[in-house]
Amino acid sequence: MTNQAQNTNINIADQQRNANRDYYELSSAPSMRVYMATRSDDDLDRVAVTNQRMFKYRFGLTTNATVRSKIIAIKNRYNLTDLEVEKLISSGQIRVKQNQVFVMPDSLSPILVMLFY
Repeated sequence: MTNQAQNTNINIADQQRNANRDYYELSSAPSMRVYMATRSDDDLDRVAVTNQRMFKYRFGLTTNATVRSKIIAIKNRYNLTDLEVEKLISSGQIRVKQNQVFVMPDSLSPILVMLFY
């Protein structure tokens, strides 16, 4: 009989390191904050379009995939941060109606400019 070792490598995801022996390492984040802190904006945007829980955690809004992709497109077009998009949504300047996303101008800002400048 020959005594040969068998190596089995399992690749479950793209954020994993395969070892050469009889185990594998899976790097999973202990919390959503750690996950978001260790990923690039492109990765987070890609996940947010396909995962409604990630989108709700980032922007505070639960919606369908079409609206999620449109809001991510607005974020990328105007180079906005997650906090800025969340504030625009909560203030009503980004409004969602079914599958449409509307960017509404703020009516208070021109009045404040006329009063203080």
